[in-house]
Amino acid sequence: MVSQTSELVDILLADAQEKSSFLITIDSENLLRGWSVKTGLTTFSYKIPMKKRITAAAVDETGKQFLAVGNCIGEV
Repeated sequence: MVSQTSELVDILLADAQEKSSFLITIDSENLLRGWSVKTGLTTFSYKIPMKKRITAAAVDETGKQFLAVGNCIGEV
């Protein structure tokens, strides 16, 4: 269960075209959230099923909108 004490790990812009209208956050309890920049509201959330804490994340630049995450022991 995600608590209010979880820390922000990363913020990613999901739309690399000019001005991004969407961003992704991942917190220290591995909860990924998608946000609308226009409204400031969460559009989705997903608990990443990794036992270790996520320490890195990246969005592809091909336009296919893939997201890669990795943890402190090198799992991707």
